[in-house]
Amino acid sequence: SLSDEQKAQVPLAVVHSRLGRDGPFRLWTGSLDQLNVSLLTQSPARTDLVNRLLDGHSGVWLVLPGSDSAKTDQAVEMLFEELEKTTAKLVFPQGIGEPGSELFSSIPLDFRFTVLELDPGDEDEFILAESLRSHAPAKTDESEPLIAPVFGKGRALAVLNGTQLTPQVIEELTIFLASACSCQVKDANPGFDLLLTANWNQELFGEDAPEIPETPRPDANSPDQMPELVTIPPGNDSPPETPGEREISDGDVVPLLMPDQMSATFEMTNQVAPSQDSDKSNVSTQGILFLLAGVAVIIAILWRSVNTLRASPGETGH
Repeated sequence: SLSDEQKAQVPLAVVHSRLGRDGPFRLWTGSLDQLNVSLLTQSPARTDLVNRLLDGHSGVWLVLPGSDSAKTDQAVEMLFEELEKTTAKLVFPQGIGEPGSELFSSIPLDFRFTVLELDPGDEDEFILAESLRSHAPAKTDESEPLIAPVFGKGRALAVLNGTQLTPQVIEELTIFLASACSCQVKDANPGFDLLLTANWNQELFGEDAPEIPETPRPDANSPDQMPELVTIPPGNDSPPETPGEREISDGDVVPLLMPDQMSATFEMTNQVAPSQDSDKSNVSTQGILFLLAGVAVIIAILWRSVNTLRASPGETGH
């Protein structure tokens, strides 16, 4: 909503940003004749920042002073001291220059981290200062300075306040920026882009700069982006095969069992096998019992027949 003073300035220009600590935020508001488009993307500090990155600086730590100059001086002194210590311990990741990690830019590859302090009273730096404030931790005191390490093509890794800045944090963030690439698209990496003016591809690669398509690919995370439909192939109408029946031929992909699956299969086998042996044992025992019973019946019949034959001659003599 606009205030009565802003409504009196119509036509009114409002600059919004979709990125902030709490989501979209209003970056600048003023009358249309006050709008200086060049100041939205250009300022002395941002020009210095771009030049440093193009000169090969691995990271530039922006410092936006707070109302307490002593806290700002303490943060800047800590940055210079810890950056010098940490840079001396850094080593390049393995594989640089090998296939897949070739260097196509003439910018020198070196570890250089510098500090760039902003002037909070400079109106030309208002957009940059507001961008940092909009990403500052919640409930940050105005006396605290804001610190943001910037790398690559003007991407701020995070915004810290003076109380969060410690030697350990400086060391960890510096090592992170100097480590191997995560090989993820930019939106999947931490941080946010600063509003800068720079032809990065041309400055980095010169005449060999790759062409940028006229229609950029839409952001997959955009709420307006429709889902990509994928055709699912028809299923097989034939009945499922019983495990063990299918013959494996050359070129077939045989699924591997994970260790936990192997363990479960082994336990199941140990449980099933004794049961099967027990069934076989029960069948054998029952057969023996039936056989013995049959033999006993035959012996009883024969024994009775013999006794009958023995008794018959005596009875005839009487």
